[in-house]
Amino acid sequence: KPVDTAVVSCAWPLNAQLSSPTTCPTIAVSSEGVHSTCTKDGPRQLMAAADDDARAKRARVVPESSEDVLAAFRQIEAMLPPAPFFARAVLKHQLYALTSNRTATDRELATLVRAGELYEFHFTGETGETFLMSSEAYFERLRTVAREAGKSEAIERFIEFISTHRSNLSVGENIGGVDDAILVQTGALNLAADGRRLLAVPGMGPLVADIMAGRQEALQAVRRSKYREILETVLLKRKLRKSRLPTAFHVADIIGGDYVVPVQSTTGRILRLP
Repeated sequence: KPVDTAVVSCAWPLNAQLSSPTTCPTIAVSSEGVHSTCTKDGPRQLMAAADDDARAKRARVVPESSEDVLAAFRQIEAMLPPAPFFARAVLKHQLYALTSNRTATDRELATLVRAGELYEFHFTGETGETFLMSSEAYFERLRTVAREAGKSEAIERFIEFISTHRSNLSVGENIGGVDDAILVQTGALNLAADGRRLLAVPGMGPLVADIMAGRQEALQAVRRSKYREILETVLLKRKLRKSRLPTAFHVADIIGGDYVVPVQSTTGRILRLP
């Protein structure tokens, strides 16, 4: 008969080592009532049920507002160290780790981008991921690079132009009277192979390198843990050696990017490899 699995409290947490794996019951609820069986697969069945429960909860969330999404962006942005070599950009999917509805988050992000509060950048490197920056942080970075290159006047015209033209720049479009070569030289513009002109962030290299290194180190920590899962609080306490970014920044990355599956347990949230 069809059986709905329910998660119940047990004598040990889901990620604990078991000295006697047959001591915890597997609980099933059917139309005939509650049944309890005692099997060595009990822990794994409970963990699978917890996964299903977590997915069901994510499906029943309330839509996000622009204020919620912007607050999530600011929270991730605040994790970035104040080092001048780090662009103040966050990965778009990191916001999913702090919001409850991805479709609503994407919709509200599009609203914020249209309003000019955030700028969206599609990274064309090996990751192919999307980054977000606030307008004030983006413009400040452009101005800093322009001063160093002696191109302040040209970049100011560029900033004025993109403040009112926030969609993809069309081929041959005059960008505030600024030559493309100057914009490419300062890192403000990328020329795609198909002729598209894409907004870019100067000096993204150090940030992207640390994100990639920290992501791999964080995932390795999960992979080496028993059952290929780890308590989020335990991972957050670890100092990653290959990245200058805080561990919390990388945890938001691996959760929002679906590199791990977060599951609630009696001992806290568990991060599990899919």
